[in-house]
Amino acid sequence: MFLIIIFILFLIILLFYCLQDQGLYHPYPKFSDITENLKKNLNMERVWLLTKDNILIFSLLFIKSNSFPTLIYFHGNKGNITQRIEAIQKLMNSMDLNIFLVEYRGFGLSEGSPSEKGLKIDSQTALDYLLKLESLTNKNFFVFGRGLGAAVAIDLVSKNEEKIKGLIVEAPFTSVPKLFSHSSNLFRFVPNFLFRTKWDNSKLIPEITTPILFLSSSDELFIPPKMTKELYQSAKKSKETIFYIFQNEKSETAWRKQNYDTLIKDFISNYSQSNSQSDGDIEISYESDDDDDEFFLQKFDWSDVTPIPQDEDPSKNLSPISYSSEFAITMDYFRAIWKSQEISERALELTKQMIKLNPANYSVWGYRRFLLDKMGKNLKDELVFISDIISLATKNYQIWRHRRLVCEKLNYPNEEKAFIDSALKMDEKNYHAWEYRLWVIENFDLWDNELEFIENMISKDIRNNSAWNARFFIVTKKQTIQTTPEIQQREIDFCLQKLAKVDDNESAWNYLNHFILNNQIKKEKMDFYLVKIEEFHSKNPKNRFPLIVLFHIFSDKKSVYFSKENLLRAQQIAKDLSENLDQIRCYFWNYKQKFLAKLLENF
Repeated sequence: MFLIIIFILFLIILLFYCLQDQGLYHPYPKFSDITENLKKNLNMERVWLLTKDNILIFSLLFIKSNSFPTLIYFHGNKGNITQRIEAIQKLMNSMDLNIFLVEYRGFGLSEGSPSEKGLKIDSQTALDYLLKLESLTNKNFFVFGRGLGAAVAIDLVSKNEEKIKGLIVEAPFTSVPKLFSHSSNLFRFVPNFLFRTKWDNSKLIPEITTPILFLSSSDELFIPPKMTKELYQSAKKSKETIFYIFQNEKSETAWRKQNYDTLIKDFISNYSQSNSQSDGDIEISYESDDDDDEFFLQKFDWSDVTPIPQDEDPSKNLSPISYSSEFAITMDYFRAIWKSQEISERALELTKQMIKLNPANYSVWGYRRFLLDKMGKNLKDELVFISDIISLATKNYQIWRHRRLVCEKLNYPNEEKAFIDSALKMDEKNYHAWEYRLWVIENFDLWDNELEFIENMISKDIRNNSAWNARFFIVTKKQTIQTTPEIQQREIDFCLQKLAKVDDNESAWNYLNHFILNNQIKKEKMDFYLVKIEEFHSKNPKNRFPLIVLFHIFSDKKSVYFSKENLLRAQQIAKDLSENLDQIRCYFWNYKQKFLAKLLENF
């Protein structure tokens, strides 16, 4: 029995040693069509590189201008380089930059199998190629890496500091053994010598002198922000270090944030000419780290306050929430001042810290409004604070609610449309931004030019359901606009025009449905609209939305088309929707069939 156990353990260890790379490298899918992801305004060159161990690796070189700096880009541990083209395109559109997108061996079209040694050779081969590329007159090179790519980038820079102007790492991990230990407690018992792959960034970062931009995301699970922060804090020899955390994001989506490109652009601009000297580190972070805790504790005297900790009795907690020590400390002090209903500058400062840590805490927002009122603060300054904080959570209800209450009390709408526009630039469909915009318009009578603004937003994205909702609000709520036949026809024509481009947008069909069910429109005009809707159905029989509108037209008792023949047509439409095109609502359409059957009996 003992020998069997020893054999099983040996087999497990052998399998782990041999197969661990399969848990780290995921080169699937192998490739996708570049042309589907690429816009014509990007000058792209396909480059094949032969490494010193005779492996062909595939890369893409995007040249905007030979006089611009070049970013060497290493992606994460999944997929292939073509899946990063959208992010590349966004970066290049925001700054003067060339990008060399390097594929690892074993990934995409590259030959070979991935390994730590092999990927290090690949990265060096890519840099050597750029150094020898005569057409590239600007030899200011920056290196970017995300996840696994961060480890590749760190290794490359550590060996070529005199050739690299700056290093940008997003979601870097400290080492593979620590990364595995974070993913599962089982790996904590595995000795380091059993890890064939190390990628020990914690040893390299402290020795790098090149400026480094560290990026992390608060919701990243596989590579926790604390690993990025640990590396940042160990970069003692770097001429300058910058640390930024994207709140409520994961590393896979953080690149879509508006300030993502700005951070990289500013970093590259600062060091594209020369490696400037810095007397100290710079930290840019919306996460309250140890230094921030010391700041809010040291800025005011807190010796008279006894923090109230969270009740963490394990017997009462079904599923304990894992939150940072920074959050726990700040929240403990907040509970204390909230309990005493303290009115002071330090209490106001503490609410600011808490909001940065958790913008969704409505108790903190409520207490902050209480303090602003009691302390007689300038509410215009509060609008500035909200404008600064909105990027943390653009879809956070509490922030928008707070803005509305402050604006309402201040009775000062002058800057609100500009504020909303900035939020809509980050997300044109942001429901909270649109809801707030409609409130501002109605509450302060700011209707002018709004219909034109909304029409422009719909033209940019016909599927912007929030914009369709806003148009309906403007047309039907404004007191000076009566829903006359002329306006109804204008709105129907507008819908049909947009539906001709995208015929399966439900919001547009719902919008059309409202205005077309109106007996003020003349029969000959309705006949024209009916033909148009029938044409939509004929062109795309699987599109349920034209049929739904036709159903309502034929079954509405107030409709000019209300007849026995059309009721039978409506009944057939309901049957088709129930059985084929809208099965998820089959019970509703079955009910409608029975309802129409009763109407037909008494017709």
